[in-house]
Amino acid sequence: MNPKLPKNIHFKHGAFYYVIKRAGKVKWTRLGKSEAEMYHQLAVIKETVVNKNNTSEFLNRYKNEILPTKAESTQKYYLGQLSKLTKVFGHIPPTKITTVMIYQYLDIRGKETQVQANREVALLSTVFNYCIRWGVLKFNPCKDVKKFTEKTRDRYIEDWEYKAMYDFSQPLIQITMEIAVTTGMRQRDILDLKLSDLQDDGVHITTNKTATKQIFRWSPALKLAASRAKKLRKVTSSIYLICNSKGKPYTSSGFKSMWQKAMNKALLNDVIQERFTFRDLRPKAASDHQDGTKLLAHTDVKTTKKYYLRKPAEVTPSR
Repeated sequence: MNPKLPKNIHFKHGAFYYVIKRAGKVKWTRLGKSEAEMYHQLAVIKETVVNKNNTSEFLNRYKNEILPTKAESTQKYYLGQLSKLTKVFGHIPPTKITTVMIYQYLDIRGKETQVQANREVALLSTVFNYCIRWGVLKFNPCKDVKKFTEKTRDRYIEDWEYKAMYDFSQPLIQITMEIAVTTGMRQRDILDLKLSDLQDDGVHITTNKTATKQIFRWSPALKLAASRAKKLRKVTSSIYLICNSKGKPYTSSGFKSMWQKAMNKALLNDVIQERFTFRDLRPKAASDHQDGTKLLAHTDVKTTKKYYLRKPAEVTPSR
């Protein structure tokens, strides 16, 4: 064996092997033909050994097993959170993490952003719940942690604001705005609409976030938006109702960029006085609808009332 090679490494038949003896048996793990491959694979093996039974192992298991079942936008969002959680808690066994440690994380992270601190602890709690399911934990240390109080967003888009922004925008923005405010659909669901979703009785969708099936019956506004979208398509062979020059659906980041440009231009030209987001169109749809909970396919009316109904309550005086 070459004396310069790391411990337990053997070169045989033109390849490097990591050789260990356990329970009287010798195990040979192939690392590759080149030294670069050998050192890379060796690092992976050592990292696996070091992280075994530490929280990083279970954060990775969640990432590999559970996260792929989530919507694409959720996956990207959670990946950033998992990275932050791994840096702080990864080297600690989950059985050693206490409620006090989590409060310390909240306090430190909360100095930057309380909202994100809440979201990260919520994700950590989800992973710990899976740890209970996997037989690693008996108790979730996040269970009794009180998070920061968050102010619920209450921005309601007035009808005149919507119309002003709509009239000022390019056709693509107009179409997505009208579908959003008519149906309450999320941005990703709108961008993923296929021609096959447009059927005789309405628009059929299965939401990306919750996999809820909905049928939006045709209304004059929805029919017009769909008709305009069909005519706007530059790639007529595309299966998508709204597509880019390559016939593919717009990415969330690409559409966000277009929306921001349109919004900045509208503010600069005094078309509207206060910024609003594309996400604010969903609460407007719910607020303007006779049954916002049904429109948004919520299972709990409390969710609709707390986060989506943003119109001021109209009250008749007692006398």
